[in-house]
Amino acid sequence: MTGGNASDRDTRVRVDVTPGERFGHMIETLFGLARLGYTNAKGMPDPLQLSLIVREFSDVIVFRSPPLVVQRALFGILAPIARWRGYRATYPQLSRTVLAPRPAAVSSSYQA
Repeated sequence: MTGGNASDRDTRVRVDVTPGERFGHMIETLFGLARLGYTNAKGMPDPLQLSLIVREFSDVIVFRSPPLVVQRALFGILAPIARWRGYRATYPQLSRTVLAPRPAAVSSSYQA
């Protein structure tokens, strides 16, 4: 089984992310969108919104599927459409933190 909890008992997982500012901001964004009803039953935002979040936080998280090359191509096409439609990668009203800057090496290698 991939992900989830196969037992009938609660499972606790502790994860340390260092530094965690950008990861925390990503989680605030995703949970905020879910709280406002902007995610599907699995908690995922629509593809246009997701394209901007994935690109913004590519230094923090990478989806396992589809393959990275497919993600980059697909989200590279969707991101300009998402921005044109008014979507943003983050929303200040959903976060208690200020967006921490990307590491220089990552931001220069993966910008649209």
